[in-house]
Amino acid sequence: MNQILAQNNGSEQQIASMAHRCARKFRLGSLLRSCNASKQKGISAVRVFLALLTIAFSGCSMYMSQRVGTWTEGMSKNTVYRFLNNQRINWERLMTELAARAVSFLEPLTSEERINTYIVDDTMYPRDRSDQSELLSRVYDHNPGKYHKGYRGLTLGWSDGSTFIPVNAALLASGDDSKVVGPISECDGRTLASRRRKRARTKGTQVMADMLHEAKKQTCLLSISCLTPGSSPVLLLQLCGNRRVST
Repeated sequence: MNQILAQNNGSEQQIASMAHRCARKFRLGSLLRSCNASKQKGISAVRVFLALLTIAFSGCSMYMSQRVGTWTEGMSKNTVYRFLNNQRINWERLMTELAARAVSFLEPLTSEERINTYIVDDTMYPRDRSDQSELLSRVYDHNPGKYHKGYRGLTLGWSDGSTFIPVNAALLASGDDSKVVGPISECDGRTLASRRRKRARTKGTQVMADMLHEAKKQTCLLSISCLTPGSSPVLLLQLCGNRRVST
């Protein structure tokens, strides 16, 4: 058991070292500040974000890291939760701009003959045991052909054929009130949180077109591979044409 814990600790330290190198390479501090991810006192936002990256790639939750003694970040779980629950942070812009910096770093390393593409992935995010999650909906899953309680996870990513980099993501709920089983919060549309709630109830094809429009501001859009069995490619192309997104 002690040997296993020592191996896990060494792996987390290696991942943390790689995360710090990437943060310096892509100027993560300035990027977080531009996306409203900043703190007035205490542990810096960069340090909290790097701790979250280490947790994501280590395969061990923050709770288990604290239990086994490999959590050496020097911050409590409340610090991490307050950072994640900050409604002022523009996570969509952070993901898109960080992906653009990663793409600009990778493109010169690949062959000019390799075709770059954007991939739109629509995946079911089931939450069958939940009842009070906000905007929890009855969503149709095309694989088994039945409804589940949960959300649709819409992800836009960049790929060169061997590397995949997420560019933007959104959780989508049902736009039909009769299919929403979770609480619906009132919003006035002036904050980031309220805009996310509004987008969650927008049609998936429209959200795809909006994501591609935002991605085009950062990198050159060459082609689209659509992996959404429940969506109409023709409708998506029409929406992209209305937003002047080349396909």
